[in-house]
Amino acid sequence: MPNYQTTLYELSTGNHITDLSRFSSPIEEYRAAFAERSSPFLTCYTFQDGDIHKHSLTRGEFWDLVERQKQKGEKREESKH
Repeated sequence: MPNYQTTLYELSTGNHITDLSRFSSPIEEYRAAFAERSSPFLTCYTFQDGDIHKHSLTRGEFWDLVERQKQKGEKREESKH
């Protein structure tokens, strides 16, 4: 049976969680983790027609993408009613 690491870390600082979180909700912690918008966050690679394509997102670009997808989902839900 694999031995999983059970140490928890705050998303915003990377520090070990040793007490109650100072954030009032998980979304508040995510906002703090993405506050430095220019920091690199995600790099994706796609393979098409024998070529490799690299696409990178900063924390700000990723957060904006998530917000746009959230708004699209909310609009779809509204149109169902």
